[in-house]
Amino acid sequence: MVGDKDQAIYGSLGGVAKTVEAISIQFGHIAISELELSGNYRSSQRVIDYYRNYQSAGINIESLSKYAKESGLITFNRNIDKDELADYIAQIIQQNLDSGVPENEICVLAPQWWLVIPMGRKLKSLLPNVNFDAIGLSPLLKNKENIWFKVARLFLVSPSPKMYFVRGRWAIELVNEFDSLGIEILPETDRKSKVLLKFINSISSEKEDGLAYLEECFKSLLALLCINIQRYPTLKLHWEYFFESSKKRLEKPEFDYAKDIASFKRLFNHTSGVVVNTCHGIKGEEFHTVIAFGLLNGYVPHKSDLDPIDSSRKLLYVICSRSKKNLHLISEIRTRYRRQMLVTEHLRDLNYMYDSYKI
Repeated sequence: MVGDKDQAIYGSLGGVAKTVEAISIQFGHIAISELELSGNYRSSQRVIDYYRNYQSAGINIESLSKYAKESGLITFNRNIDKDELADYIAQIIQQNLDSGVPENEICVLAPQWWLVIPMGRKLKSLLPNVNFDAIGLSPLLKNKENIWFKVARLFLVSPSPKMYFVRGRWAIELVNEFDSLGIEILPETDRKSKVLLKFINSISSEKEDGLAYLEECFKSLLALLCINIQRYPTLKLHWEYFFESSKKRLEKPEFDYAKDIASFKRLFNHTSGVVVNTCHGIKGEEFHTVIAFGLLNGYVPHKSDLDPIDSSRKLLYVICSRSKKNLHLISEIRTRYRRQMLVTEHLRDLNYMYDSYKI
């Protein structure tokens, strides 16, 4: 078992981080030997030394990356107004792109969905020639755990030489996903993923509505694979969640999503680009440059957290440890209940010599 108690950030979402003793009891009082991994292949030593300020475990971490000794940038801005925030972040993104950082090596994140979604839209408007992998740009909820999301991306991303290997990998993942649900597809076939791709490539619909198009294609695929969805409760549950969550997003007037299949395909084809997501959504990921905003008391930690001090520290640890070289932290000026919000406590109290950063 592998874990990091400094990254146990799902408490507010119902997650439970158990102690070694509790795990031992759960498995019948087994003996557990604790080992530590102290080598880090992701971040520069400077980034590591910074985010260790939010560490509780006290493990010494050494950068083993090829850029371990590079200084990069670590900045903190607490003086920018929320109305100027999108322009400020857009300029940071553009400067990174101009210096040769790939789009998918840049991440913009915030602690809550309602901050993330409008930011993705504003950044896309400010940087129309930049690709974004942003929550809220697509009407389909990007849920990689849902099997129908995996089916949808194969229908929405058209076959092309550029996408040949990507779609092939997705097809293999889909075969494995069916297998994990106890559904054997194409039992007499050796190269199942190849045949599955041929089936998907042969299916189309005349429907103009995006969800109606996908539903008809999904049903055609089930027919070709001889799968009765009623026999598989989990498969049916994934179906219901996929379509219900998508319908709810499409119905929200503030998002104003295009509902036609052409728009679905156009938006879905940009599955790589500058990532705009939540702190929870990027856990486990790594980026050359991380730009985090909304680092304010009430957001980090969330006002409903039962252990706000511990939660705040862990969120900052996760946010900062996503960075390879550059880290831009922002506690923008916002008001709530007519009072200015405060910088999240751990960030406010840390005495650190940040880099100056000019746009």
